[in-house]
Amino acid sequence: MNAILALEDGTWFQGVSAGAPGETTGEVVFNTSMTGYQEILTDPSYAGQIVTMTAPQIGNYGVAAADTESSRPQVAGFVMRDASPVSSNWRSTGTLRDYLVRHNIVAIGDIDTRQLTKVCGRPRDAGVIATGSVEPSELIERARRVPHMEGSDLVKDVTTAEAYDFETSLARCGHRRQLRYRAAAPRRAHAQGRRLRLRHQDQHPAPARRLRLQGPGVSGVHPRREVMAWQPDGIFLSNGPGDPAAVTYAIQNIKELIDGEVRCSASVSVTS
Repeated sequence: MNAILALEDGTWFQGVSAGAPGETTGEVVFNTSMTGYQEILTDPSYAGQIVTMTAPQIGNYGVAAADTESSRPQVAGFVMRDASPVSSNWRSTGTLRDYLVRHNIVAIGDIDTRQLTKVCGRPRDAGVIATGSVEPSELIERARRVPHMEGSDLVKDVTTAEAYDFETSLARCGHRRQLRYRAAAPRRAHAQGRRLRLRHQDQHPAPARRLRLQGPGVSGVHPRREVMAWQPDGIFLSNGPGDPAAVTYAIQNIKELIDGEVRCSASVSVTS
């Protein structure tokens, strides 16, 4: 099926549909990772964005339940040079295309992602991906009407709805192998018996999995939830989507945590 990606500056690319049919809009960004496309797709910090992968072939090792960073894909759209039709990996539970279709993620393949990367690194590069019989000029006009990311609070759209025990969440979402490995992993003395609370956007992010392997109990906490009643030994803050300046409640909460002398750490992510 035909697909077109159009940018607000008038640039457009013709390719083929590599995911669900339809139309999607968002801020166009790129990621230079050679692997980890499923983690990128499910990373809540990419909410509202159309992600371009610069690696030449994406999807060649399929998808696996244990490779997600949240309960579902978070990206607005996905762009690839060559979308692999096969998945060669003993851990794979399906192809990338089937995964995108199942979660209604519009994607485009067979375009020059290197050329796209050259033009999508500027401030506010909004774009539209549409499949089927579409006119590029119409899509360019729609891209120009995409709301700015500035002032957008997207955290409230992707945050976990309630507090939960992290180990239970891992087992439910296919991370049993990691939990078995935890018994053999070296436990650090200062971590035993400790409880960490994560203020983050969705379930089982990679930093929390790494923390859990070191020994401390981990729980996920809603960003607006009062965490001091839990009497945690530490707070781990994840990155999130949208404009940080718009998330005033989180900024205030973090200030109160620091003033309360709770040990805080943070996950930092840089996107282009």
